[in-house]
Amino acid sequence: MMLGLIASNSRNFLVLHVQSHMAAFDTNVIAESGGGFKINIPQNTAVVMFGTVTAGWTQNVSASLQHDGNNPGDSWSDRYYQLEGSGQGFLTVTGVAMPKVASPPPVAEGGATNLAAQPPIPASMASQGEPLINIQPSRSPRHIGLSFRAERPTASGTQSVDSKVKWVKSKVTNYAIYFTFYAEDGGDGDNHDCTFTVSMLLAAKPNAAK
Repeated sequence: MMLGLIASNSRNFLVLHVQSHMAAFDTNVIAESGGGFKINIPQNTAVVMFGTVTAGWTQNVSASLQHDGNNPGDSWSDRYYQLEGSGQGFLTVTGVAMPKVASPPPVAEGGATNLAAQPPIPASMASQGEPLINIQPSRSPRHIGLSFRAERPTASGTQSVDSKVKWVKSKVTNYAIYFTFYAEDGGDGDNHDCTFTVSMLLAAKPNAAK
């Protein structure tokens, strides 16, 4: 009886243990109450973001990398990107902003030998005109913020309007997660004016990505 109970408990432990590892590498899109979207980045995950445009009106995507537990702009490693485009082709990076802090974080006592006290590797500084945003893996809790707008022509120029956005998630368990956003600017209703993808690739063995 006791052996059976131990075996049963052992099986339950193993099942829970495997499920926890299977569920460790996962995330979802969160719709923000004030508009836009948030995606938490799993630990040890590299991120690549890019998009295309198929509209005459200029499409704008604001993408941010923010570190959890900080107000926007409080972390030296935060990054704020602007992408835009019109016609047919890639969206391109038109601006990269760093947080508005007075100075980088101080080097911990002991210098380079105290690696644990150093800030996480920030997103790579994408050059203006480039289509890709690359974010290095990190063990720090971080998230991506996204918002989609379009420049609608008016009699006096243009008007910036929120796009209607839908998204789809695809996942390869323990390897990659893909989110595809597709936006409609209101000009024709075909839901195909801006397409943007967030690719998340696990950069560690699954049992190490807790």
